[in-house]
Amino acid sequence: MSAALFDSVDELLPHSGEMVLISDVTYWDDESTCVVVHQVGTSVFADDEGNVPAWVGVEYMAQAVAIFAGIQAKLNDQPIRLGFLLGTRRYSSYVSSFPKNTRLDIRVNRQFFEENGIALFACSIYAGEKLLAEADIKAIQPDNVDELIGR
Repeated sequence: MSAALFDSVDELLPHSGEMVLISDVTYWDDESTCVVVHQVGTSVFADDEGNVPAWVGVEYMAQAVAIFAGIQAKLNDQPIRLGFLLGTRRYSSYVSSFPKNTRLDIRVNRQFFEENGIALFACSIYAGEKLLAEADIKAIQPDNVDELIGR
């Protein structure tokens, strides 16, 4: 892990503004990444009390996967490319919402990668040592993304 690889998560995600939900990257290697979400109650998804519904965990996981892909691109001197969430299997949340002012640690571990750009990741969300949610996330990063989105 090299701190000089990137200055902020903004460099690694195609999102912008308040849709960047990840606060920081704490670890990465060739098969995994750990990121942090600081719940401050100001998220676009927060309710009146500042809690974020547990279903937003899928987006946290998807952004963590995108950060994994962005880091791999930077390590290989390639541009950051757009990817797509294909789906999730067995999203299990053990809480109804993520409480205001809670630090969430999102861990992603690559399970497989196919030459056509499809990858499967085992993802989990923790608050400290407590497991809050987990799922398998399938994503794709096609080579012809400009054609797919009409650019």
